[in-house]
Amino acid sequence: MAHKIELESITGLSASVVGDRLKQEGYNELPSTQHRNIWGIALEIFKEPIFLLLLGCGVIYLFLGDVQGNSKK
Repeated sequence: MAHKIELESITGLSASVVGDRLKQEGYNELPSTQHRNIWGIALEIFKEPIFLLLLGCGVIYLFLGDVQGNSKK
């Protein structure tokens, strides 16, 4: 069963509550990020386990190749 909400009865926070929350939690903004260079980003990617797994599988496939594709009938 759906309940109807009367929009006129909804109120926001009072100015004092807003001031208190602003003092306690600060502004609602994302923290600033440091500018990273291309080598730092590449190093982070190479450290990812899933990338290392993908790279390892690629190396194994490079050496083994397609076993069925190499055999002739």
